[in-house]
Amino acid sequence: MASMGGEKLGSLPLTYPCLKAFPEGRAHKPLPVKARPPEGLPRLGEDRGVRSAHGARMFVRALRRPRVMRKAYPLAILSLVLLGTFRCGSLAAAPLEPPDGRVYHGVSPTPQVVDAYIASLGDPAIYPLVEGVHLGLPGTRPRSLLTNLQAFLDRVGRAGRVPHLSFSFTAGTGQPMDVEIATTDRYDALIEGVARLVAGFPGPVFVRPGFEFNGPWNGYTPKVYPQAFRKFVEAFRAAGAVNAVFIWCYEPDGPADFAATEGGEYLWYPGDEYVDWFGLDVFSAAHFDPGAPLRDRRGGLTPRGRTEAFLELAREKGKPVYLSEVAAVKIRITPDLADGRADWEAWFEKWFDWLSLHPEIKGFNIMPQDYRGTRYDRDYGWGNARVQDNQYLLDRWIAEMRNPRFIHWPEGPFLDH
Repeated sequence: MASMGGEKLGSLPLTYPCLKAFPEGRAHKPLPVKARPPEGLPRLGEDRGVRSAHGARMFVRALRRPRVMRKAYPLAILSLVLLGTFRCGSLAAAPLEPPDGRVYHGVSPTPQVVDAYIASLGDPAIYPLVEGVHLGLPGTRPRSLLTNLQAFLDRVGRAGRVPHLSFSFTAGTGQPMDVEIATTDRYDALIEGVARLVAGFPGPVFVRPGFEFNGPWNGYTPKVYPQAFRKFVEAFRAAGAVNAVFIWCYEPDGPADFAATEGGEYLWYPGDEYVDWFGLDVFSAAHFDPGAPLRDRRGGLTPRGRTEAFLELAREKGKPVYLSEVAAVKIRITPDLADGRADWEAWFEKWFDWLSLHPEIKGFNIMPQDYRGTRYDRDYGWGNARVQDNQYLLDRWIAEMRNPRFIHWPEGPFLDH
């Protein structure tokens, strides 16, 4: 399809469709809450700081209203953003940041993968709160982007989950479009349409623009990419999408120049006022294994070293970290019991240990996919990463998910199920 250019999108359906499904005054019917943090572990909105607790109460109260009352919602979300939200004891917390010691449980990247994973868990008490999807902007068919996004938001809204939207700045089969987005108005109307859809969603939305910013596989341009990111955020603000929470995401197979500057300008960082959360994608255990070296024989940073350096930058900036893509690759999961034990030790045990070492990590999306037959397996040897395909792995994973540090679907803001 030809590019959208400056075409007006007023003829497209830019309202949230499932709002019509809830008559005025219809009561919510939240499922019984089976999972609660034990005494001493902070709940969402726990009152350690008056301003942050007040913001959290307003936020949850707003989300538990019928969807037809969404006109009152932006004020509550604005309070959430301005007052520091869920992180208690801090007046400068990021939007949607949970209390220290708590971590959002999410899953991505397609409805089929998500549904299969949820079915394998078998207990609503540990269902994921966050659901992610990957979209190209402008993608192969720009007009379809809005239709697909609306359908996804409708699905996630009905389920009572929090959307996590990942937008690559690409066209066609992956051509980088960050320069075009940053320096022309060709896709301004499309970005505005996306922003309006997010603004119409009756709840918070994680938004990850131009993820894995300096990965050579994306081909983004230093100093220009931050302009595209800022333009994206500004379009959301202009559309009144105060419910959007922006993630700036790195992948540790990329260079370690995420904090580099040239002529007083960051090569990749959009700026503190445009970034709410840092994001990090981890795949191979080499990205996070606490026992792996930080530097190679030549003194350069290893993948784990780059991961730790990025997390250090997040701490310096005071930003929470979301693991937007987590996949147990290169262990090639099979149903074999002994293989499952070995896989747990080789990947999962190390991942949970690493997570415990980094309280700044406050969310993750597991990607339980089978990569066999894809270019990821052909080129990188990723194999099968579906935790549910091995009973030993699944049992151990479910046991870990019952740890009260994880924030699951029952603790989230209910709408109507």
